[in-house]
Amino acid sequence: MKHRTPEYIASMERQFRERSSTEIAFANADPTAATDGAWALPAQTPWSTGATWIDGEYAFGETYFTCELNSGFLDGSQRILPDTAPYNADGFITSALSDGEGAYSGAVLKKTFTLPHELLGLTLQFDTRREECPVSMQAEFLNASGTVIASQTLSHIALTEWIFMMPSNAARALQLTFLTGLPYRRARLEHLLYGINYIFDNSVLTGELVRIDDVDPIARRLPTETLT
Repeated sequence: MKHRTPEYIASMERQFRERSSTEIAFANADPTAATDGAWALPAQTPWSTGATWIDGEYAFGETYFTCELNSGFLDGSQRILPDTAPYNADGFITSALSDGEGAYSGAVLKKTFTLPHELLGLTLQFDTRREECPVSMQAEFLNASGTVIASQTLSHIALTEWIFMMPSNAARALQLTFLTGLPYRRARLEHLLYGINYIFDNSVLTGELVRIDDVDPIARRLPTETLT
């Protein structure tokens, strides 16, 4: 009888898993773009944190109960807005509301880089706590002379995280324009990733995922795991 390795014995004794959820994520981003350059932002609310959190991950807490059409929640998840600072970090928020048709005026965010950046696109995170997003917006990359070298306009945004796929080899600036949203709402942006970020979960994965453990009983090769 041949000797079996501890790894092989452990794999044979492992119990079969119950039916479970799976999430697969991958990203292709330029981390240097977040710290390069400066933002030019439209008028903001006093409780907007400007560009402080757009370029970095931040775990936002409670939102403020503000005077926007049908935007208040009575479930304890929002605070009454104080008259003066300090305010909670609340992401970037425009002071101007959209009109009765949902159109924004002047809701344009522009960042100018000091160095050229090669980017596959942008991943924008909007309002994850209210679970709201704009209906349409435009993203543009510009070169050193201010000419648009890549642009994409999306008119049916439906999730709080959305990807603009628009490769650029030498972007010296980017410009985000909120076009339309819900009527009488402020434009909100919590986070921006300089690249693309894909997450595949049960809502988009179909069929079956098969996980295979390959362990040699007598250790002739290293153990491997595959997921298909």
